[in-house]
Amino acid sequence: MSGDADLPRQQSDLDRAQHDVLELRKSLQAGVAVETRATSIDGLRFSFQTPLDVAMPLGGFVLIATIGGERFFGQVTDRFVEERAGARVAIEVPEVALGQARVSQAELGLTQRMTVGAGMLLARLGDREGDFFPTTTSDVFDGADLVPAPPESVADYLASQRRGTAELDVGWSPFGGPEVRTAVDAGGFNRHTFLCGQSGSGKTFSLGVILERLLLDTNLPMIVVDPNSDFVHLNELRPLDDVNRTVAEPLSGATHESLASRYRTATDSARVLRPNDPSSPLRIRFSELAPHEQAAVLKLDPLRDRTEFAAYREIAADLSGGEYSLRDIRDAAMRSSNEDARQVRLRLDNLGVADWAVWADGTEPSLSEELSTDRRAIVLDVGGLSQAEEKSVVAMSLLGRLWRRRESRQPVLLVIDEAHNVCPAEPEGTLQALATEHVVRIAGEGRKYGIYLLLSTQRPQKLHPNVLSQCDNLVLMRMNSTEDVDQIASTFSFVPRALLDMAPNFTLGEALIAGKIAPTPTLTKIEGRLSPEGGGDVSAEWAATREQP
Repeated sequence: MSGDADLPRQQSDLDRAQHDVLELRKSLQAGVAVETRATSIDGLRFSFQTPLDVAMPLGGFVLIATIGGERFFGQVTDRFVEERAGARVAIEVPEVALGQARVSQAELGLTQRMTVGAGMLLARLGDREGDFFPTTTSDVFDGADLVPAPPESVADYLASQRRGTAELDVGWSPFGGPEVRTAVDAGGFNRHTFLCGQSGSGKTFSLGVILERLLLDTNLPMIVVDPNSDFVHLNELRPLDDVNRTVAEPLSGATHESLASRYRTATDSARVLRPNDPSSPLRIRFSELAPHEQAAVLKLDPLRDRTEFAAYREIAADLSGGEYSLRDIRDAAMRSSNEDARQVRLRLDNLGVADWAVWADGTEPSLSEELSTDRRAIVLDVGGLSQAEEKSVVAMSLLGRLWRRRESRQPVLLVIDEAHNVCPAEPEGTLQALATEHVVRIAGEGRKYGIYLLLSTQRPQKLHPNVLSQCDNLVLMRMNSTEDVDQIASTFSFVPRALLDMAPNFTLGEALIAGKIAPTPTLTKIEGRLSPEGGGDVSAEWAATREQP
């Protein structure tokens, strides 16, 4: 019985001993300091470890100081928490009875929890502030100190990356605050650019900011294929009060008033073509399409429909001395005694293509005529067209015209919003297939002729892979789909994967910019539209709290 009576006392002794051991572990653990240390073995990359309470955000910039007094500027491209086993400590404890054994000694295993990661060495710092020099393979070190770079150092480094071409102020750095402006290199747009972000990420707003800055600060003409009427006000200016409130002072230090004045001048020759606008109609002249494009409109296959195709070619040849429309084709087919020609008339009637609103009549200016004028920007509001095939005809006509005049080598930025509808991975129908074929050709060879692409989409997987693979610049906004991020990572392999994996957590307007337009992958909060936004979401007033009767 006495043994049973001793059990509560033994349990109490054990609990007290365990408590003392835990408290001792906490005390010893607190004394196990994690040393901040950075190491580089090649002068290109560095690895580091820091205590958990030292902020080392992905994409953030750091200053590294070696024992020998050299200083470096770097960027964090990977990080994670690591737990390492430390020393084991033997300690004396009050003697406790555990059954028949007597315990008077214990051993504690200590651990170290820390942030570890890696990054790129971007520059070796000179003796003067703002001096940044390339690193070399001899820039190796161990045991170097590492601290987050202050905003002024971030600003100095970003300024040092500008190459003398126009700098497009599109926002500010999350690592320096609104005072540290980030700019993209306008000269980098001589490479194809891919902008992607899911609905609600700020993709359309951000694309507008980029287009406005290109209009403001360069002489590069642009053509915008606008499927949702988002950029139909690109040649207008918001009220100056709105500009003052939402647009930061430009990098050059100019006033908002001068910025507004410059934008009016830059967009003075801009033109918005809309299907239902009599003063600026979006129209195509059928006779200006290439023969294979005309056949695509009529869904004529030269082999499957060979006799009807031959009859159509004969009719078109007879009319080729001047301008002609589909109605002219129909009338000529109707007058013909050739049965195959009559089949052409039936095809036109059955398809109804002659009734499309996109065709120009004899007096209206056509798209090809607009393209021959000297304009800084032309916006094609295809969102106003009722049929998908009409939108494909516009894209096909535009792309074909640009390609056929390529030998003129006139630089132009071709902007295609919702690009997966123009050059999808799996085209639907002959018209979309021809448009896709044109984009693929321009993506592969257009740059040497001065045709530069800026493609925007919500779904990278829906874009034709031979188009996406030719893009060298990336503007990545919030993207929740892991599959989409994986595809972007495989295409833009020069961007650290850990930075791409941040995309699901981006907030409205945040973007990762990389490529020739941003040689150092840069996280940016894009802001500052000058022109009113078109399109827009349907009002959500229906979600307001309903008043109870």
